[in-house]
Amino acid sequence: MELFAAGRDGNLNQKTINKRVIVTLQAMRAAGASIHLRKGDWPKTTEKKVDIYQPEDLTKFFAACTAEERVVFQVFLCTGFREREVANLAWTNIDWREGKLNVSAKPEVGFTPKSYEERSVPVPRALITFLRERMKTSSSLLVFPSLPHPTKQECKGDRPNNHMLEMCKEVAFRAGLNCGYCEGEYAVYVMRKGLSHADKRSYCCANSPRCADWYLHKFRHTFATNMLQSVDIRNLQVLLGHKNISTTEKYLKTMRLEQLREKVENSSLTDYL
Repeated sequence: MELFAAGRDGNLNQKTINKRVIVTLQAMRAAGASIHLRKGDWPKTTEKKVDIYQPEDLTKFFAACTAEERVVFQVFLCTGFREREVANLAWTNIDWREGKLNVSAKPEVGFTPKSYEERSVPVPRALITFLRERMKTSSSLLVFPSLPHPTKQECKGDRPNNHMLEMCKEVAFRAGLNCGYCEGEYAVYVMRKGLSHADKRSYCCANSPRCADWYLHKFRHTFATNMLQSVDIRNLQVLLGHKNISTTEKYLKTMRLEQLREKVENSSLTDYL
């Protein structure tokens, strides 16, 4: 069906397209349309493996952080928050007494939680202590506001920080954690005859902070996989803000594979190696 192909040119993955098609079909049927799908009309998708950060990599990563960077990524790791949820975290979202960080809508900056699900996540008391110290020197309503632009007077900062991904990759590069194999191109805007032009530059992550192995959502995967050792799947669904438990269940597979490691190493098959 052409309907399933819509969006591929916009770099949407097939799973996202399928979900949008479901919403469209439901709306059309509710309006009285008669739509029948044949066998094979619904494109299949491959369930990707959940990647997490290993303890030894996290130790090196946090050792390379500045004090400012460390608290940002501690929040990512200990809450499982999405990028925009951390960027829009306000001091009023912190429950100091209960030791919780809350996700809530902020219409004034155009932020709405995914699936409109507000939630609270308990965090270690040590993180609450770090955040309390940070608040003493903050003049912003946001916990991690953007900084003023060094030259543009109209960009006064104090907005949600949209450069946390770049920060993550910079830290990983300093820590020597890049895989060394990522290659590609990136755009650099330069002025020519008073006009801005985009020039493409090649990179390799062996000498550039652009490694694909380091990204913000991987902290969320790491949080979820670790929390499954202490909480059941229903509670994890609430902590992650998933609308459907099927989305949360993908972490069960990752945890079970990790638990199999010791059994694999102790199996009789190793006698033949």
